[in-house]
Amino acid sequence: SPTTGQKCDASTTTGTVVASGPVSVSLANDNPAASAVVAGQATADLAHFAFTGSGTITNIKLMRTGISANSTLSNVYLYNGNVRVSDSVSVNNTDSSITFNNLGIAVNGSLTLSVKADIASSGTGQIVAVQLVGYTTSGNDMSTVSISGNYMNVAGTSLATVSASSTSATTASINAGTMGQVFWTGTVSVSTRSVALKGAAFKYVGSATTDAIANLKVFVNGVAVGSASSVDPVTNRLSFDFGSSPVTLNTGSQTLELRGDIIKGSNRSAQFNLENAGDLMVMDTQVGVNVGVTAPTTTTFAAQNGTNVSINTGSITTTIDPAFTNLTNVTGGATGAVIGKFNLQAYGEDIKVSTLYVTPTITGSTPVPNGLNNVALFYNGSQVGSSQNMAGTSTPLTFSLGSSLIVSAGTTGSLEVRADIQSAANVNYTAGTASVILVAGSSNGQGQSSSATLAVPTTDAGTTGLTVTTGALSIAMAPGYASNQTVNPNTSNVKVGSYVIQNTSTTEGVNITNLAVALTATTTNMSNLRTSETSGSGAIGIAPQATNNFSVNFTLDPGQTKTIDIMADLGAATSGVIITTLLPTAQGSGSHVVLTPGSATTGQTLTIQTGSVAVPTLNAAPASMAAQFIVGGTQNLATSQYNFVATNGVATISELKFTVGGSAMTSTTTPITTVTVGGKSAPVVSGVAYLTGLNISVPNSPAGANVNVQASFGSVGTNGIPSNQTATTSLTYMKYTIGGVTTSTSTIAVVGNTYTLVGTKPTVTVQDSSDSLLNGSVKVAEVTVSADAAGDLKLTALPISVTSTGAVTVASSTNNIVVKDTAGNTVTTTNTYLLVTAGGTGTDTINFTNGDTITAGSSKTYRIYVTAATVSGAVNTTSLSTKLGVSSSFTWTDQNGGVAGITGANIYNYPDTTSVITN
Repeated sequence: SPTTGQKCDASTTTGTVVASGPVSVSLANDNPAASAVVAGQATADLAHFAFTGSGTITNIKLMRTGISANSTLSNVYLYNGNVRVSDSVSVNNTDSSITFNNLGIAVNGSLTLSVKADIASSGTGQIVAVQLVGYTTSGNDMSTVSISGNYMNVAGTSLATVSASSTSATTASINAGTMGQVFWTGTVSVSTRSVALKGAAFKYVGSATTDAIANLKVFVNGVAVGSASSVDPVTNRLSFDFGSSPVTLNTGSQTLELRGDIIKGSNRSAQFNLENAGDLMVMDTQVGVNVGVTAPTTTTFAAQNGTNVSINTGSITTTIDPAFTNLTNVTGGATGAVIGKFNLQAYGEDIKVSTLYVTPTITGSTPVPNGLNNVALFYNGSQVGSSQNMAGTSTPLTFSLGSSLIVSAGTTGSLEVRADIQSAANVNYTAGTASVILVAGSSNGQGQSSSATLAVPTTDAGTTGLTVTTGALSIAMAPGYASNQTVNPNTSNVKVGSYVIQNTSTTEGVNITNLAVALTATTTNMSNLRTSETSGSGAIGIAPQATNNFSVNFTLDPGQTKTIDIMADLGAATSGVIITTLLPTAQGSGSHVVLTPGSATTGQTLTIQTGSVAVPTLNAAPASMAAQFIVGGTQNLATSQYNFVATNGVATISELKFTVGGSAMTSTTTPITTVTVGGKSAPVVSGVAYLTGLNISVPNSPAGANVNVQASFGSVGTNGIPSNQTATTSLTYMKYTIGGVTTSTSTIAVVGNTYTLVGTKPTVTVQDSSDSLLNGSVKVAEVTVSADAAGDLKLTALPISVTSTGAVTVASSTNNIVVKDTAGNTVTTTNTYLLVTAGGTGTDTINFTNGDTITAGSSKTYRIYVTAATVSGAVNTTSLSTKLGVSSSFTWTDQNGGVAGITGANIYNYPDTTSVITN
């Protein structure tokens, strides 16, 4: 309807509308829901449209809809996020259309445009909305669509008020290169309550290009807010988005500034203006809507202009490169060495430098100063002008550059002065100081836009000087290889010397061409002498002489180190001393100065000795298994660990013998059937296990090597070994090789622990009683006995020890200990008597009538009860502590092995745990 702006039917249009051009449009997923806007609000969010495809949007046409006057939408804008991408547009009073022309908005994939509007303060009670009816992309006709946003009710409420007025100077004439120039300054006044500044937009006008002003920032009361921004070259719009961190503007007056750096634009102008009420996005944080900014004395907004800045002719600065000031040395004899480096920075316009005057100097040098050769200028890495030789005078060199050196406005160029560090007589300098002065010019620079001339540099710019140095070489014994070593005869690849060579210079590489190795040893006992250096003939073995030369070719960079090892194969001599010396032939890689040391460096002292392995020792438990019961038939049980220590060389053990003994050892039976060491196994034959083919390495160190021994045991019982018999192993022989010498030792006898073979075995634990101590029958402990899975056993006697603390006693009487199982059934037992006096200890043995059978792989828990008396006193003042008696009084029957009366002396981890009950 031309009156209301509403559609004349009840339909709605959503979804994607495919246009005839390369860009399609739909209602965006984040389109604002129907809600309320506020009269007087700025940039009310009315609709979001999603454009997809590839192209440039040049025009957009909307219709005002809803029940409202055209004037209710006082200004309408397009936004991309929080950045305004259009000028403000008014609603056409004739047909309620809203048209944006000359947009130039690029779509590459997807882009969401938001339609926002300032709501007139007179709009309370009206309903507003917008409808997209058409858009045009470059090179295409307008696409007609019909996509509507939601209706928004216009509510009335009191908003904070914000006014802005520019106090910027009308005009200013500023030099190019000025940093932090104020382009817009003004007062922002806030009333009613504080507001949040979410963004700002300035229109750029002027003849300077949009990139002439850089590092543009907004300042509030002198403090920078947000990040720097730049002018959009298409829209000439400068936008700031503070949405992620809004700036609070308190009630009262604030000073708002726009500052930037002038890097280009000589003889041109630049100006930034606030054109619309929506250019300052300020939100009433209490109501939650944007507030329209007005002029100070009106209810409407008027454009607030910044300073029209005229940019003067260009300028150029010349400074020493800060990175160059950190350099201290230059290599003597180096060609094309950088002896000075300067930064040239142009402002306002491109600056051409046609001539430069340069004075290079060498002082305090060796040989006597006599100029520098091949002095040249390089700009941004490329030579400009021709190379010249500097005679031994102080007259500046003149470099005519033509148009080869132009410094672009807003950029920094690098100017290097290079020279050969040698005299006019072509002799390398090896000491001294090299410096350079860039002499002040006169009309030798020219602005490429203004044609104005200027001096480059304006004053002399000189370096502090570089010290002329050459390479330096140091040699020392390698610290990682001890100065005194013991080596063995008949050994290959022996390191007879080890050295570290270092280039201690910071400027020049050192080239090494020969390694002279001298020997203070009988060379007939050595062969295959070589070095670890692989270049040249360094690693090729030779027959050693008193002095030996190895031709090599390698370079050490400044500060670099390299380890040189001297290797040889030793002969059969069993005594002697080997000492090497090393003398490298070296020179500076650039200066060619001879750096060969004046004398050779002496290396380590190596003494030839035969080695030996000491009689090994048996490591204590737990490394070796403690004496205990072993169930017959157990295989590959780790029983022993021996420590072997070698001296004067690394040993290799190749053979070991173990002799088997014990009560189970007879002429027809052996308790141990196989012994295994280092993955090799040997059967026991005639009481001896003989292991051959071993390859056990024993280092030349006090720690030695630990060697584990495994044993497999014979079966117990019928057709086997009788139960409760002992077995031992004893290491009685070893054969080892050190340095090519093999030694056999058969006079040793290192006996291992004694083990008792059984058909099954018990495991015993003691648990705390849960009873409290009272007069009468109390449970003092629980004892659990488990039978090995190999067979049944009978428990026949269980010794206990009970100790009184405080007043409690246990009266003596026959069979005064009661044993129950976990079901509460009494187990038939007897005991002589248990007498515990106050503060005393009583012991007795519980005898199980006919023995109590515990089947293979199972356990039984016995609850021990006694009758307590004279329990009195405060809580926790009297107690009974119960534990097992001595293991020799614990007896059991090996059902599998058919032997009774075996004691618990060899039960592993026989418990000494105490169960305590208190009153």
